[in-house]
Amino acid sequence: GFQRVVLISDELRKIYSTEYPWLPEKRKLVAHDGADPIDLSEIRVRPLGREGVLQVGYVGSFWPGYGIGLVERLAAEMPDVDFNVIGGDPEQVEERRGRATELKNLRFHGFVAPAELPDYYAAIDLVLAPYQKDAPHIEWISPMKLFEYMANGKAIVCSDFPVMREIIDHGRCGLLVPADDLEAWKSAIRRLSDVNFRAKFGQPASRKLASEFTWETRARNVLNGVPS
Repeated sequence: GFQRVVLISDELRKIYSTEYPWLPEKRKLVAHDGADPIDLSEIRVRPLGREGVLQVGYVGSFWPGYGIGLVERLAAEMPDVDFNVIGGDPEQVEERRGRATELKNLRFHGFVAPAELPDYYAAIDLVLAPYQKDAPHIEWISPMKLFEYMANGKAIVCSDFPVMREIIDHGRCGLLVPADDLEAWKSAIRRLSDVNFRAKFGQPASRKLASEFTWETRARNVLNGVPS
C-alpha cells in the first residue's frame, strides 16, 4: 500500500479529510511549495522608476483572479507611487501597456529571466500578492510567488484567504488585507511607505523562508519516514 499522500496546504488536507474519510490522517503530509534562499549580498540593484518614489512590485502571471486589475486600479489612485509589473505573456503585456498609457506610474517590464529577478527585487520596496476569490483553486493553493517574495526579503501585502495565513504571519512577515477592498490595499501600501515600518518585515520573511519553506526542507520532510 501507499506510504503517504503529500498535500500542498493544510486547507487541501481538510478537503481530503472530507472527501476521503477512509484515508488515515497519519498518512497525510502537508508540504507547501517553496523557493531557494537567495544570497542578497550579490545583488546588483536595477533602478526601475522615479528616484525617491516608493516602488511597489508585482511579479507573476496575468491569469484571471491573480489581481493584475487591482494593481492597475491602485496605480490610477496612487499617482505618487510607482507600480512595477514583471511577467506576463508578450501579448498580454502589450495589451496592458496600451490600456495604461496615461498612467506614468505604472510600468510593465515584461518577462524577466529568473536569474535576473533578484536585481529587480532589490529596487522594489514592497510587493503585492493580490489574489482574488475567482483565482483557480484559491481555497488550497500554495503560491510560489509568495515564497519568492520571502526569499528576496520583501515586505508583502497579500490577499487574506485562509490558505495564505498558513504562509504569511500577519504583522510579522507581511500584511494580509481583504482581497477586493481597494481602500485596505491603499492603506497597507501607505503604512509600508514608512521605511522604518517596512524594514520590520523583510528579515522575518526571509528567515521564515530559510527555516520552513526551502525546496530542500520540503524534500527532507516528504522523504522522512519513506523506506530507502
